[in-house]
Amino acid sequence: MKKIERPPVDDVLIKQILGIMIIGILIIFVNGYLNLTVRNSPAMGFVCIFGAGLISLFSIHLLLFRNTGKVFLSSLIVLTLILLSFQILGTEREIALAWLFILPLIAFYTQRLIWGTVYSVSLILVSLGISYFRFKMHITPAISPGAYIEGAAVFSVITLLTFIYQMSIEKKEGTIFIQYFRDALTSLPNRRKLIQDISRRRENTLILVNIDDFKEINNFIGIAGGDTVLGEIARRLDTFRMISGVTLYRLHADEFALLISGKKDLQTAVNIAEKIYSLVNTDITIEKTAIIVTVSIGISDCHDLLATTDISLKLSKSLKIGYCIYNSEMEISKRYEDNINQLYRIQKGIENNSFIPYFQPIYNIEENRVSKFECLIRLVDDNEILTPDQFLNISMRSKKYPFLTRIMVSKSFEFFKDNDYSFSINLCLEDIINDETTSHIYSELERYGIGHRVIFEFLETERIENNPEVLCFLKRIKRYNCLIAIDDFGTGYSNFDFILRMNFDFLKIDATLIKNVLEDKNARILISTIVKFSRDLGIQTIAEFVATEKIYQKVKELGIDFAQGYYIGKPEEDISVYA
Repeated sequence: MKKIERPPVDDVLIKQILGIMIIGILIIFVNGYLNLTVRNSPAMGFVCIFGAGLISLFSIHLLLFRNTGKVFLSSLIVLTLILLSFQILGTEREIALAWLFILPLIAFYTQRLIWGTVYSVSLILVSLGISYFRFKMHITPAISPGAYIEGAAVFSVITLLTFIYQMSIEKKEGTIFIQYFRDALTSLPNRRKLIQDISRRRENTLILVNIDDFKEINNFIGIAGGDTVLGEIARRLDTFRMISGVTLYRLHADEFALLISGKKDLQTAVNIAEKIYSLVNTDITIEKTAIIVTVSIGISDCHDLLATTDISLKLSKSLKIGYCIYNSEMEISKRYEDNINQLYRIQKGIENNSFIPYFQPIYNIEENRVSKFECLIRLVDDNEILTPDQFLNISMRSKKYPFLTRIMVSKSFEFFKDNDYSFSINLCLEDIINDETTSHIYSELERYGIGHRVIFEFLETERIENNPEVLCFLKRIKRYNCLIAIDDFGTGYSNFDFILRMNFDFLKIDATLIKNVLEDKNARILISTIVKFSRDLGIQTIAEFVATEKIYQKVKELGIDFAQGYYIGKPEEDISVYA
């Protein structure tokens, strides 16, 4: 029977156990006092008082460490010794036999089925042995032989009932164990059990075995046939459990694991992997039809065992080789694989026209209304909306970024052509020095004729300063009456002379200043300086990351012209709510 741990002991149960123990302590202590003063049995008196003292110590231990198993076992030993002392000294009344009746319950609780039974049977045999010894030695018992026989009968009934009850409890625990730690199809230990076993030992070696193209196998021969394949693979892998220290697990639909516990043994793992490959990669017959099943295998004995073995398994699959052993260079390979996946999503998004603009409202504080929006790119991929942090960096490194900017320009212009809102589009240096991108911007400005409502928001100030191509671009878009904003002004690189020369229309105050505006006095002073400087030059200010009403009120108090952030509104595809 598999043993599972008992649930944690809560405070209510601790109090209940302590209450029972205190009552028992009082009973034993009073019994000892009566033996000393009334019954003239000093030996038994001292035994009872000493036993009550020991159980008091156990109660304190329970209160401090909450270990019910040790406390019950210790109490069981003390009560057993008291009972045997009663019988050996022969100075107690017949009520002493009542102690026998509770001991099996404690024994079965602390020692479970097998040892609880051994204890109970041993106790009654020892008790009867003491009685027989007293009878042979002609020691007049204080308890009649009939009482011993009656007590033995009662004790046997209690032991039997407790045995039956404990057996049913452990059967239920065994069922729970199977359901929680076993795979229903193969009856092998599952992923939970693997994680538990890994955590119990410092040194392990793990082998992951994954069935190649199992989804296609299921589609081809049906779910029942797929289950047959899994059962046959499990049967073949089960032969490796004959090797000392090896445990087989089924993790999920098409994956198995073999754990070599207690040691790092790559050579054994490699030998097993080679045998697995030859043993599993053979025909499996399903309803008189033979199908070929192949597997990929990953091996690791490194830290974070499951993750590192999974990396080696994925590399084994992608390279289409029998097995791979994990090493640190595979982390780099995994990053390459992630980059390839991201690049594929970007390319697919461009081809399928899946990049769309979302619009975050910008609130005109003086006019008390939303007057403009910032256009922010999103990628729709399999009904999932991806934000720029999930694809923008790789798009820049892969030279796909200009395509995304041109998509944003076209879709934003098309969206705002028939309303009166102003809208801003983010540009970086790569956009401005890309001839195709700037030509596309000029073309869309000509086509839609709404340049007076377009705000181009420049990122990375330190990179665009003194760049002649940037200056040419600024002069060109000013002909269409476009407005210009500078992003993240106020921290890091902030050149006031640059602002004077570039003739910006908006300054977006850096988010770190706005987020700390309530607590940081220096932030408020710097914001006030920027606002005064901007107002004197006829430049309007925008506060980003206005997340709460308190921040909004402080921004308003400091004289900032516009507010943007989640308190005003999140980026959304639909702006009709602001109409």
